Amino acid sequence: MSEEKVDKIAVLSEDYDLSQDSDLELAATLKRLCSEYEMCRYCLSTATLDVWHGIVRVAKEIVKRETCTNSCDSIELAALVSAELEYPEKWDTAAYPTVWHALWEASSWLMGDRR
Repeated sequence: MSEEKVDKIAVLSEDYDLSQDSDLELAATLKRLCSEYEMCRYCLSTATLDVWHGIVRVAKEIVKRETCTNSCDSIELAALVSAELEYPEKWDTAAYPTVWHALWEASSWLMGDRR
């Protein structure tokens, strides 16, 4: 009998309180989950939807904070989110004038607009 390699997929616990994370921690979590999601897409994984739900939760927390923060962390957060979404390079900036609009659209489109 051959040994099968089982990759572990990191998911975000439903009980995890994102409000306690700094903006940079949120950005790091989003980046990690996006990498996990991409890995799920290229292999047979039962965790794909769980990872996606984590991405949506983090995205919603980022969007919620967008109007409340004026710190230098928010500038770095915007840069990290822009890089992940490839914004503005691959976006219609007239329709999505900020990276936060693009992030909200991306999460709405992939979740079937179930806000």
